[in-house]
Amino acid sequence: MKGLLILNAVVMFLAAAFAVNLAVVCVLYAANLDASPQLRIDLPLLLKVTAIFSGITVVAAFTFFGQRRRARWFWPAQAALVVMVVASSLLLRSLLG
Repeated sequence: MKGLLILNAVVMFLAAAFAVNLAVVCVLYAANLDASPQLRIDLPLLLKVTAIFSGITVVAAFTFFGQRRRARWFWPAQAALVVMVVASSLLLRSLLG
C-alpha cells in the first residue's frame, strides 16, 4: 500500500505542477492577446488542457488523502483516479493530435 500512496502522491504533484505552469501560460496569453492573432486562437485549447490537469489534481488529492486517512471511500476514489487519468489521456490525445 505504501507504493500506491507514493504513486498517488506523484500523480497529484505532477498534475498540480502542470496545472500551475499552464495557468501561468494562460495568464501570459491573456495579457498579450493583442500582440498576435494566434494567441487568441490558441487560448481556448490552452484553457481546456489546464482544466484537465486541474481535474486530475483534485481527484488525485482526494485519493491521496483518503488513503492516508484510511477512509472507507479510498478504493472508489482510486478507481475514479484511474478512470480520470485514462479518460484525460485519451481526451488530451484527441485535443492535441
